[in-house]
Amino acid sequence: GFDGKRGWTIDPWQGFSFPRRANRTELNVYEQQACFFTILLDYKEKEVEAAYMGMEEMDGMDVHVLKLMRKSGLEETWYLDAATFFAYKSQSQWVDFASPAPSEAYYDEYTEVDGLVLPFLVERVFFNRLWQTEVEEVLINPDVDMNLFDIPDCPAMQKLSFLTGEWEVNIEVRNRQDQMVFSEST
Repeated sequence: GFDGKRGWTIDPWQGFSFPRRANRTELNVYEQQACFFTILLDYKEKEVEAAYMGMEEMDGMDVHVLKLMRKSGLEETWYLDAATFFAYKSQSQWVDFASPAPSEAYYDEYTEVDGLVLPFLVERVFFNRLWQTEVEEVLINPDVDMNLFDIPDCPAMQKLSFLTGEWEVNIEVRNRQDQMVFSEST
């Protein structure tokens, strides 16, 4: 789950069978995925810096090369087909077993949905892994229950749910001489 700022995951590959907060590297990937395969749409509103690096030839086609810097400080390189201006390839930091990993993504099978042209096939390569995403359907601005993105309690915490509510707590901190150094009630 990712609400645009905070994220969580259940990661059995790392031995987590319960929900845990995502680390910074994972949050960077969540931010990339939240852009639905392109950071270029509304990049200024996303506070992304962009620099045009010129033209190159790639896989027999001319491509425009863009360097993008996210507000997180992470840099990405995007290659746009010079004939269509559709993204052909991107290079960015990804995540593999909760650790940073360089990656390349290739975009294909563009389809128009409500005036937006989107890739319905994305192949991502990081280290020796290949991750392929095939999109079946895209809904633009559907009604979504935002609670869906909240981190669920793990089973052990669900057993303690009866403790949820308002509590009155008194905090006292004493030094070695048993003198009060801090006291607060909340």
